[in-house]
Amino acid sequence: MIYILLISLAILSWITYSLKKDIFHPACLICFSFFFSVFCTTLNIDTWGINLSSDIVQLILLGIISFILPCIFIHPNKDTKKEASGLSKIYVSKNIILVFLIAQSIFLLLFIVWMKNYLNGNFLDIFNSNIMTEFRFEKSFNQTINYPWYINQGIKFSKAFIYIITFLFINNNISNKRQKQKKQGKTLLVLSILMYSIQTMLTGGRSELIIYAIYATSLYFFIYGRLNKRTGTRIGVNTLKLIVLLAVVLYLFSASRTLVGRVSEDNPIYYISRYFGGSIPLFDDYLKNPIPKSQIIGKEIFFGINKFLNQIGILHEDYTIHLEFRSPNGIGLGNVYTAFRRMFQDFGAIGIIILSSIHGAIMALWYKKIYYARKIKFSTHLILYFMLLHTVVLMPFSDFFFSTVLSINYINIVLYLTTIIYILKKYNLKIR
Repeated sequence: MIYILLISLAILSWITYSLKKDIFHPACLICFSFFFSVFCTTLNIDTWGINLSSDIVQLILLGIISFILPCIFIHPNKDTKKEASGLSKIYVSKNIILVFLIAQSIFLLLFIVWMKNYLNGNFLDIFNSNIMTEFRFEKSFNQTINYPWYINQGIKFSKAFIYIITFLFINNNISNKRQKQKKQGKTLLVLSILMYSIQTMLTGGRSELIIYAIYATSLYFFIYGRLNKRTGTRIGVNTLKLIVLLAVVLYLFSASRTLVGRVSEDNPIYYISRYFGGSIPLFDDYLKNPIPKSQIIGKEIFFGINKFLNQIGILHEDYTIHLEFRSPNGIGLGNVYTAFRRMFQDFGAIGIIILSSIHGAIMALWYKKIYYARKIKFSTHLILYFMLLHTVVLMPFSDFFFSTVLSINYINIVLYLTTIIYILKKYNLKIR
């Protein structure tokens, strides 16, 4: 059955790309992502003793098709075309950028001081994999560690700022390339990325770095496509660039595992294939050995909303976003089950159809507005679209759209994003 699934995904990938001619269209992204995930699974057929049921094949294809159908039927207006002239350099005050960079460094310093105090004054313990493993589980799974308010706000501010400065850097340097000017702002971006990476490592996770990589890559090819309409986001020379970039990111992802408390000693290829392909057999094991349904509406898929309802006293059950760990055939593969597990657990197959269709329609409509605008505007809705692309790319891993984005936490990030953009526009910003 796994090869039937793999071939079906290859066919869907070919169909969606043939229709959209854009590898970063949401319909193409979901097909490519699931193909990669299932391919990773096939690398371990014998090791994991994989024997997929027909149920998982049907549900995965059902979810993907439900997602891509709205994407296929939502077309751009015939008289609306991407214009290369729509690319303009965006001028912002370097002094304001420096102020935000200093604020980011202060928040990072406060985080480091807090970590040092939490680790009883020995900051070097962050390099101890055993201690970081314990910290990660206590913070994320047992929820016995709570960051102070200023740490939480610093994390959100830093995320909003790095996404903005990345947009400015990519837009302006591609514009400079068009005008044969030198690159600018590289040092500021590198400093911001470095601080953001340190902050992410201190939190005990790497998912935010993967999400950032998806954002930066998709944004680059979007803006690059303004100058190269024929090849900007089509399969061709850029495929090699993407493959090389993906290989580098995956290697760094594997190499950094001990820095965040991961104790696995597997070789990089097996580690990566288990991380991105383990969700398939886990979802299959869940279907074969389901857990009882909860009386809480949308307990898994609407975690962010339910968390807020619990905080204001409407819902009286505090629970974690993490799902149960499983070991199919005695092999521990983790606790991620693709995005469709949460939908199916709460609302069954009809939930997969409805929620996937809603997700696909939102992303397709947003794509249409962003990609076929006559000018690239420095705005919250443009940056936010690319920030949310990970909710499509990582669907083979888990759901991020309904369970994470629909939350007060993400609203706060959007508020920081909007505020920073407003300040940059208000003080010495010119678009020429």
